[in-house]
Amino acid sequence: MHTTQRFTALAGALAVGLLATGMVLYVLADADLETAVHSGDMASYLAAAANNTTLAVNLVLWIFAALLLAAAAIGAAVMNSSIWGYAGAAAATVGAAVAIPTYIVMLAIINVTAPAGDTTTAQTLGWVASRGDWTASVLLLAAAPLLFSLSRSQFPRWLSVLGFAAGVSGAVSVAALFIPVLSTAGYVVLLLGPAWYVGLSVTCFSVTRFSGTRLSGGVAQSASATPHERFHE
Repeated sequence: MHTTQRFTALAGALAVGLLATGMVLYVLADADLETAVHSGDMASYLAAAANNTTLAVNLVLWIFAALLLAAAAIGAAVMNSSIWGYAGAAAATVGAAVAIPTYIVMLAIINVTAPAGDTTTAQTLGWVASRGDWTASVLLLAAAPLLFSLSRSQFPRWLSVLGFAAGVSGAVSVAALFIPVLSTAGYVVLLLGPAWYVGLSVTCFSVTRFSGTRLSGGVAQSASATPHERFHE
């Protein structure tokens, strides 16, 4: 079990690191597809995105991040061994399956459509990629944490609360697609979701410090845990 815990902790930590690095690169790239899709000013986006190496590296990092998030969720499901845990792993796996082709489409816009200046094709592909990005984000960063939190007896209470918060923020993100006034609030999931995976990694790293530990009863503890061996919520 310690191997699974270490794998889950490492996958989650690496995924969040790649997500954070990708977000920094996305800002530095100064080419926001979401804004271009909503404003209709695709020509300006194409001019900024054409052969934009920074933006391309960002998308590659996010592809690997999606795979690692799904891997962390699968590891957590193995430790959790509940129907909610398996459902969370399934949500994350589907999220990664959506994310990969979505980011490949974005790469195609950068490297093929943008240099050609084809705004019509870019608008169509951009809309598809934008919706795919949000679908993957909600599945990976909101649905998976929420489903794991429904089996809260297997994880620390604070992690379950964070998972519920991520789930709510994911619902807001979906609503923001149809209610523009919520657009800013829709980005909260990009903070709470990764925070849940950080919490999962911290919990798993902590558990592996003790021999024979397991996740149970809202805290990580050993089969014969003493008060000093328990991890506080």
